[in-house]
Amino acid sequence: AALPLVSLTSYTALVKIGGLHKGSRVLVLGGSTSTGIMALQLARAYGAAHIVTTCSSRNARFVKRLGADEAVNYHVQDVWKLMREGGKSFDIIYDTVGGTAVWEGAATGVLAAGGQLVSITGDVQRTLDVSDLFARARQLVTRKAYCAFALRGAGYHQYTQPGGNSADLDAIDALVMKKQMRAVVDKRFRFTLPDMKRAFKYLMAGHATGKVLIVMK
Repeated sequence: AALPLVSLTSYTALVKIGGLHKGSRVLVLGGSTSTGIMALQLARAYGAAHIVTTCSSRNARFVKRLGADEAVNYHVQDVWKLMREGGKSFDIIYDTVGGTAVWEGAATGVLAAGGQLVSITGDVQRTLDVSDLFARARQLVTRKAYCAFALRGAGYHQYTQPGGNSADLDAIDALVMKKQMRAVVDKRFRFTLPDMKRAFKYLMAGHATGKVLIVMK
């Protein structure tokens, strides 16, 4: 229950859209999120040359065990400024947290020529109405065009539903069997109304490291 959706989401983002391969330079925004956790393991399994992620200081060791070479504390450091001043650019930037700073930061040279910026959240995290959908479509077209020309063939992608088919699940299963990927469970709650309320409150607080599970029995 803790593996299929988040693993397919990150597999779609990194492998099918981002073109992850041996030697790729990967920046994962939100390395301790459930999708970020899968992304770090995927990047390591595919032989990425350098993996950077953002997280809080308390999760720095955790994300490095999963595959990150560098962990940037987003509370005190500006990852875009840090990477830019360090002369680092990335073939894939995977955004699991959202916000306009992602697009703005990537466009300053942190996204490499021909690289791919893939966001599973977009600029904001809220319910969309019809006018929002038109604005999102216009924004997407504008950013794709900018990446194609100003950033020398780079790509910009937003998606909320992972693709996935049996072949993708087989690829993930192979990594699991080789112990190159695993589900990380933060907390388990019982299948009772009070516990489910506690689980939802805990999840919405935004501090879970991995998945929050409801145990049905």
